[in-house]
Amino acid sequence: MWPILMQLHNMPNVPVMVVGIFCGTSKPSDVEPFLRPLVEELNRLHDNKMTLNGKKISVSVRVIIADSPARAFIKQVCYYNGVNGCLKCKCCETSLKTPKKVIFEDTKAPPRTDKEFRDENPSFTGHRRGKTPLTDLKRFDMIKCIATSDLLHLIQLGIVFKLLLGWVEGAFAPFKKWCKEDVIETSEKLISILLPSEIHRKFRSLNYLHFWKATEFVLFMTVYILLVTFIFCFMYTKR
Repeated sequence: MWPILMQLHNMPNVPVMVVGIFCGTSKPSDVEPFLRPLVEELNRLHDNKMTLNGKKISVSVRVIIADSPARAFIKQVCYYNGVNGCLKCKCCETSLKTPKKVIFEDTKAPPRTDKEFRDENPSFTGHRRGKTPLTDLKRFDMIKCIATSDLLHLIQLGIVFKLLLGWVEGAFAPFKKWCKEDVIETSEKLISILLPSEIHRKFRSLNYLHFWKATEFVLFMTVYILLVTFIFCFMYTKR
């Protein structure tokens, strides 16, 4: 299932609401039936407004938050690891063989604009690969209104994962990696942590680090921060 969720800006006490849910045997292959009903309803609410406590309120989208594959899908653009994969500027990627990765080195590339995006003809070699209903959404900037930075993928699945790989597998040469006993001891302590019943996922051994889900990295970072804070407070109080 691919859900479309909504949260009201500047109203943190209002829970996240379900707008729509796509259900199928695989991820949606066509963006048109996935987003067209949403775009039409948002445009209708924008034009006709909605009545709340006797007041007419116009509705518009402030920002869309999605992970990298979903962003490329809803915008119908080149994937993040493609030559023209940057969503914010026109820099071109550089492919490295050792280590195998894609990097964007140009820090002075001209930014992408909403008008240029809409005027660009979809192609298999450019940034825009196809048509998307989002271009019909009123008061919506195709560049500024789609966030590209989120805590989950940049920090938990990015930095925390890299740190653990360095400590466990020795990716931080010339710095030494954890010895086998340290990995076993850390794994045993993680597995023994009793998490609240609301969290359905439990810690797994560091031997399965490559198969960890985002929840495990979030929990690990939380435990790590709490542990460092406790040690710091303990040392401070002893002084």
